[in-house]
Amino acid sequence: TLDREEARMKRYLWTCLLLLFPVSELSAQATQAEIVEAARQACVDLDGGEFAVGDDAMTSVDLDGDGTADLLVDEGKFACSTSASMFTSTGGSQLHSIVGDRHDVWMAQAWRLVDWGDHKILLLAEHGSRCGGIGYQPCFEAIAWSDEGPKTVRGTNP
Repeated sequence: TLDREEARMKRYLWTCLLLLFPVSELSAQATQAEIVEAARQACVDLDGGEFAVGDDAMTSVDLDGDGTADLLVDEGKFACSTSASMFTSTGGSQLHSIVGDRHDVWMAQAWRLVDWGDHKILLLAEHGSRCGGIGYQPCFEAIAWSDEGPKTVRGTNP
């Protein structure tokens, strides 16, 4: 149907944009509930899909070292009964970080947190095109937070 095709196209366009511009600071802070609700609504809009959130979709961790818990939301742990690829594609899935009043989004095929002294480093496995290669080639990015936001070798806000 047209609604199903439109929902797929919108998701595809967002994925393409995030591959081209993988980190984006959103102007308004999103809450965990808002991220989940937007995903749930996208699933329901696609032929009345049933939405589920995996137990490990939310990670509470102090990313910037200020003593306050921040949040990582992994859309790769979301599921929709009417689309196996709604939240995960070959480029990965959206990974949200909410640190203070800042909300950033990356595309990641996988991720993990690494402790390095007093710092938390977010290590992302990304689509090979992010490193100038092609999709199946390995590509990684390390991100650490400062009072200016996320930092990576690509810059403050790559």
